[in-house]
Amino acid sequence: MFSLDGLSLAPEAGTICQRIYMLLQRIYDSKDHSALESEVVELANELMSATRTYDILFFYLYDSLMNLDYGKALQVGKLLLQHEAMLHDIASESAIERPSLLN
Repeated sequence: MFSLDGLSLAPEAGTICQRIYMLLQRIYDSKDHSALESEVVELANELMSATRTYDILFFYLYDSLMNLDYGKALQVGKLLLQHEAMLHDIASESAIERPSLLN
Protein backbone atom coordinates (compact mmCIF):
# COMPACT_ATOMS: atom_id res chain seq x y z
CA MET A 1 0.00 0.00 0.00
CA PHE A 2 1.01 3.59 -0.48
CA SER A 3 -0.34 6.74 1.09
CA LEU A 4 -1.78 9.91 -0.41
CA ASP A 5 -1.84 12.64 2.23
CA GLY A 6 -2.74 10.11 4.91
CA LEU A 7 -5.14 8.10 2.73
CA SER A 8 -4.12 4.54 1.98
CA LEU A 9 -4.44 3.18 -1.53
CA ALA A 10 -3.91 -0.47 -2.32
CA PRO A 11 -1.84 -1.28 -5.42
CA GLU A 12 -5.09 -2.43 -7.04
CA ALA A 13 -7.78 0.14 -6.28
CA GLY A 14 -10.60 -1.35 -4.25
CA THR A 15 -13.20 1.42 -4.32
CA ILE A 16 -14.74 3.41 -7.13
CA CYS A 17 -13.06 6.62 -5.91
CA GLN A 18 -9.69 4.89 -5.79
CA ARG A 19 -10.23 3.54 -9.31
CA ILE A 20 -11.20 7.02 -10.55
CA TYR A 21 -8.13 8.55 -8.91
CA MET A 22 -5.81 5.95 -10.41
CA LEU A 23 -7.35 6.55 -13.86
CA LEU A 24 -6.89 10.31 -13.43
CA GLN A 25 -3.26 9.71 -12.47
CA ARG A 26 -2.78 7.64 -15.63
CA ILE A 27 -4.42 10.37 -17.74
CA TYR A 28 -2.18 12.99 -16.14
CA ASP A 29 0.99 10.92 -16.54
CA SER A 30 0.40 9.58 -20.03
CA LYS A 31 -1.99 12.09 -21.58
CA ASP A 32 -4.06 9.10 -22.79
CA HIS A 33 -7.44 10.80 -22.73
CA SER A 34 -10.24 9.20 -24.69
CA ALA A 35 -10.60 5.65 -23.37
CA LEU A 36 -9.59 6.55 -19.82
CA GLU A 37 -11.93 9.56 -19.64
CA SER A 38 -14.81 7.34 -20.76
CA GLU A 39 -13.98 4.91 -17.99
CA VAL A 40 -13.91 7.77 -15.44
CA VAL A 41 -17.38 8.88 -16.61
CA GLU A 42 -18.74 5.33 -16.33
CA LEU A 43 -17.40 4.97 -12.79
CA ALA A 44 -18.72 8.41 -11.81
CA ASN A 45 -22.18 7.50 -13.10
CA GLU A 46 -22.06 4.23 -11.17
CA LEU A 47 -21.18 6.05 -7.96
CA MET A 48 -23.74 8.81 -8.46
CA SER A 49 -26.46 6.20 -8.94
CA ALA A 50 -25.68 4.97 -5.42
CA THR A 51 -25.27 8.34 -3.65
CA ARG A 52 -25.65 12.01 -4.50
CA THR A 53 -23.01 13.26 -2.05
CA TYR A 54 -20.36 13.35 -4.78
CA ASP A 55 -22.34 15.45 -7.29
CA ILE A 56 -20.48 18.77 -6.84
CA LEU A 57 -17.11 17.02 -6.98
CA PHE A 58 -18.06 15.27 -10.22
CA PHE A 59 -19.19 18.61 -11.63
CA TYR A 60 -15.71 20.02 -10.96
CA LEU A 61 -14.09 16.86 -12.32
CA TYR A 62 -16.13 17.02 -15.54
CA ASP A 63 -15.29 20.71 -15.94
CA SER A 64 -11.58 19.98 -15.48
CA LEU A 65 -11.61 17.17 -18.02
CA MET A 66 -13.54 19.23 -20.59
CA ASN A 67 -10.98 22.03 -20.22
CA LEU A 68 -8.11 19.53 -20.53
CA ASP A 69 -6.87 20.64 -17.09
CA TYR A 70 -5.60 17.27 -15.91
CA GLY A 71 -3.71 18.72 -12.95
CA LYS A 72 -6.96 20.15 -11.59
CA ALA A 73 -8.75 16.88 -12.36
CA LEU A 74 -6.15 15.07 -10.27
CA GLN A 75 -6.73 17.51 -7.40
CA VAL A 76 -10.46 16.82 -7.59
CA GLY A 77 -9.61 13.11 -7.52
CA LYS A 78 -7.85 13.68 -4.20
CA LEU A 79 -10.98 15.40 -2.90
CA LEU A 80 -13.02 12.38 -3.97
CA LEU A 81 -10.74 10.15 -1.90
CA GLN A 82 -11.01 12.46 1.11
CA HIS A 83 -14.80 12.61 0.81
CA GLU A 84 -14.96 8.83 0.53
CA ALA A 85 -12.82 8.49 3.67
CA MET A 86 -15.14 10.88 5.49
CA LEU A 87 -18.18 8.81 4.47
CA HIS A 88 -16.46 5.65 5.71
CA ASP A 89 -15.75 7.43 9.00
CA ILE A 90 -19.40 8.42 9.30
CA ALA A 91 -20.44 4.84 8.65
CA SER A 92 -18.06 3.65 11.36
CA GLU A 93 -19.10 6.48 13.73
CA SER A 94 -15.67 8.13 13.89
CA ALA A 95 -16.59 11.24 11.89
CA ILE A 96 -16.15 13.67 14.75
CA GLU A 97 -12.41 13.77 14.08
CA ARG A 98 -12.70 14.63 10.35
CA PRO A 99 -14.09 17.92 8.92
CA SER A 100 -16.61 17.81 6.12
CA LEU A 101 -15.36 18.76 2.66
CA LEU A 102 -18.76 19.95 1.51
CA ASN A 103 -19.53 22.50 4.26
